[in-house]
Amino acid sequence: MRSRRELRWIGVVPVIAGAAVARACTVCDSAAGHAVRSGIFDGHFLWLAARLLAPFPVFAAAAAGLYFGLPVPAAAATKSGA
Repeated sequence: MRSRRELRWIGVVPVIAGAAVARACTVCDSAAGHAVRSGIFDGHFLWLAARLLAPFPVFAAAAAGLYFGLPVPAAAATKSGA
């Protein structure tokens, strides 16, 4: 079993290593990179993010209904139990 200190470094090292790669990205500092960033993070960003994430609660509810079973109304539960 690894200690907490070792596990913490397992998470920190990729973050530090990834920062250098992100800083060295030549596309991000180009005109095309700035155009893409301004096109994504414009005034409609929250609306687009909400539309993108909207199906996930529906899928999670459907999966939970299939996994845990759909709720049975109280009247139906008493009829089947008698």
